[in-house]
Amino acid sequence: MSINQKIDERGLLEQVARGEEAAFTQLVDWYSPLLYTFIVRITADRWMAEEAVQDTFLRIWLNRESLAAVKHFKAYLFVVSKNFALKALQKALKEDTKEVAWKAFYQTYSSEDNDREPILHLIDEAITRLPPQQSKVWILSRRKGLSHNDIGTALGISSETVKKHLQAAQKSIIKYVESQIHLLFILLLKKFL
Repeated sequence: MSINQKIDERGLLEQVARGEEAAFTQLVDWYSPLLYTFIVRITADRWMAEEAVQDTFLRIWLNRESLAAVKHFKAYLFVVSKNFALKALQKALKEDTKEVAWKAFYQTYSSEDNDREPILHLIDEAITRLPPQQSKVWILSRRKGLSHNDIGTALGISSETVKKHLQAAQKSIIKYVESQIHLLFILLLKKFL
């Protein structure tokens, strides 16, 4: 970056600090590709990187008044984006861990004997309450064992959209089962007493 670009950056930051949207757009256009490349190296996931870039620039816009005081904007930008990327990785790890646990649980109790276990009945009920596309994605993934890519091809959606549908479906199913946990407890007591 040359001296003239640094002066332009300083002026651009001051304009953004005053709330000038055109200056902010220019700042986003200037740094997005560089930031995206940086975050993809951390996350190894394009969707996660895009989200982190958006979150970073949203944070910058929401805190734009403080930009005039930032002396090393590039370093500031990379620190903020790295934090968003690490949070996204932590969240993905938690979701993957839950997904693995759900798969193991579901496979353990997926036999058809004994008129299905009570928890499976609750899961089935929760699945019927999902929006149609989430329900299709869930069934193709969990019951048919299809990969994200195969589901995406079958439904004409991207694998990232499949991933989002699965995450949303999982949250809804967990929420429903948790809301019905008292019923499940009674059913389990009856079974074992």
